[in-house]
Amino acid sequence: MDTRVHDLWEKYDSLIPLVGIFYERLERFTLQAALFIEDSKQLSARHVSTTPGQRKWLLALLTASGPKFFLVNRTETKAHMTKDAKSAATIRRRKHRHRHGDLERFKSCRPSSPTPLEEINEFNEEDEGYLFDDEILGPSVVKKIMSSEKTLFLSLICIRIVNSLMIQTSFVPDEFWQSVEVSHRMVFGYGHLTWEWKNGLRGYLYPSVFAFFYKVFALLGLDSRQMMIKLPRIIQGIIAATGDLYLYKLSWMLCDRATAQWSLFCQMTNWFMLYSTTRTLTNSTETVLVTAALYYFPWPGKPSSRVVSLGMSATIDRVFYGEWTFVQYNFLQFNVLGGGGSFYGTHPWHWYLTQGLPVVMGLHMAPFLMGIRRAKNFVPLFVIIWTIFIYSFLSHKEFRFLMPILPLTFHYGGVFFQSYCKKPKMKRKQIKRVYENVKNDNVRGSQESLVSNGDGSESNTTEISSEQSVLSTETSGIASEASLGTDTEVSKQNYPDEVGPKGTDEKTEHIVDNDDGDTMEGGKDIQEETRDMAKKRDLSANEIIAEMEKKQKESHKNNLTKAKVFVIIILLVNIPASMYFCLIHQRGTIYVMKYIHDASLQHNIDALFLMPCHSTPFYSYIHRNISMRFLTCEPNLQHKENYTDEADVFFNDPVSWLKTEYAGSSRPWPSHLVYFSPLQSDIELYLLQNGYKDCASFFHTHIPEGRVGSHVIAN
Repeated sequence: MDTRVHDLWEKYDSLIPLVGIFYERLERFTLQAALFIEDSKQLSARHVSTTPGQRKWLLALLTASGPKFFLVNRTETKAHMTKDAKSAATIRRRKHRHRHGDLERFKSCRPSSPTPLEEINEFNEEDEGYLFDDEILGPSVVKKIMSSEKTLFLSLICIRIVNSLMIQTSFVPDEFWQSVEVSHRMVFGYGHLTWEWKNGLRGYLYPSVFAFFYKVFALLGLDSRQMMIKLPRIIQGIIAATGDLYLYKLSWMLCDRATAQWSLFCQMTNWFMLYSTTRTLTNSTETVLVTAALYYFPWPGKPSSRVVSLGMSATIDRVFYGEWTFVQYNFLQFNVLGGGGSFYGTHPWHWYLTQGLPVVMGLHMAPFLMGIRRAKNFVPLFVIIWTIFIYSFLSHKEFRFLMPILPLTFHYGGVFFQSYCKKPKMKRKQIKRVYENVKNDNVRGSQESLVSNGDGSESNTTEISSEQSVLSTETSGIASEASLGTDTEVSKQNYPDEVGPKGTDEKTEHIVDNDDGDTMEGGKDIQEETRDMAKKRDLSANEIIAEMEKKQKESHKNNLTKAKVFVIIILLVNIPASMYFCLIHQRGTIYVMKYIHDASLQHNIDALFLMPCHSTPFYSYIHRNISMRFLTCEPNLQHKENYTDEADVFFNDPVSWLKTEYAGSSRPWPSHLVYFSPLQSDIELYLLQNGYKDCASFFHTHIPEGRVGSHVIAN
């Protein structure tokens, strides 16, 4: 048994001359495997990740598998050895015998042993250029928030709930009439359904979400007016936070974690998203669903989920409509194929490009456009262009219709900011070119010196040719060294006494093996840059690289300053703008509903809203079954000739309409009238003659337009 072990060890000893070569390759593989494992733990939650113990175990296993690797390749390697090489190996084997621990000591004393995982993690974290690095923003509380998906999601929920509770204004009628008003009727039995619901153009699936919570709170006796108003917005805030999280995950999947943080920052600071995403609009929920769908695309093996969604929607519609109704087709037929959407206004085909997108993006338009130039993945851009292209064919256009594509635009904004904040890296190819240029210039200078001195002796020529051969050999060595490591970071130790100035041990964090180009960050060619530096003064390759690194650091510092300034400008503009639109702009129609509610607590009232149709919320903001009426604006569904809706008839001659509807009929006059300030001059005298007086006035907007005035007046 001992003889067999001894013979096996002797055969193994013959491979000692090639141990270094095999071990070098194994080191490369081990380091790349470690980097891959560390990258895997930063993938999104839907990817399988390894525990720290598993990663350390795998690295140790790969490192300790050196002897097995050598033994497996023993036959193949020995076949390539010449007879002289085998004899030399036999002589060295017989001179000394190796103990079993010699190989381990040999591996541990090698200067190029694999980098520990802790150092790899630290380097990757430092190099990524995260949004909240110390040199960019850096509050420690935000770092803790971004440390895991769970803490991030909880923080997003808190932010969006605060965002939803701050909204005290109205945006468009659909946030009330197509959601909470329908939900209120589903649960409490009173509420107004617009003409879309009477003709099967709207589905009950979205309102049923709020109706469920309405019912729960009603059973618990917590269905107060304030709760009925705030509860749907809190729910919508949680939905919006889910969309924020999926944008973060989508951007991480498309690029990296740092870009995902910047993309999330862009969405959370956009004035229009702060203004609209927590409102009870179907567009807000569509935005979340589109972002999540793009993250899971191409949805492998899940066709049943889409069938279940359609089935659930059809079943709910069957319950509330009383018959099977395909609302998706009805909506498409009326608004798109039939052109019914044009009844509520038309815009030119280029409106989304010239007004819609620039307005909702605001200052984020610049990062979006510049991020496109720096991006490598253009699939989201195709989705953006395709959506705008299709929407441009529809005559009726609104700002909110662009909401589903806004998260994709913020992704490109994140790409732009990350490109500014990511640390620059000097490529291996650049370093190689520097050495080649410097050595070629030295050889050329030596030749010119010899020619100018007139010395053409054979010895000098031989010396030059030998010097050239040495230089070419060194250059090829650098090239081969550069070709060994792909997509990995290296230190100056790989270029001893050449890469950095003498007497320094600073690690180069800018060297990367990448063939993206041979130009500096400013667009200057490496050879041109090297010659410019050499002309100024006689510099070695080490000094030239040090100068290049210094310039890159200065450029990176300038880029960070620009990014910080841009971030500050975005915050200073978007946050006040969102506060204004959430708290002040178009708030009169919300405040007047509280006035009507308080008045209904004292006595029975009958309110008439002489305003453009659906200007105010309705029963969902009163939560009392009182008599109320508003001017309708239904489209010409019966295809009548010279059709004019009720609102237009009133505003064409307000006094005549009042005489016809009330003075000239048996219908009693309402106890309260609500209208915008521009109408006051037309009906004030007539109302005084009929016993009305101004009771309250509520500020509405600084930007009155048409029939919408600066104040809402209650008589």
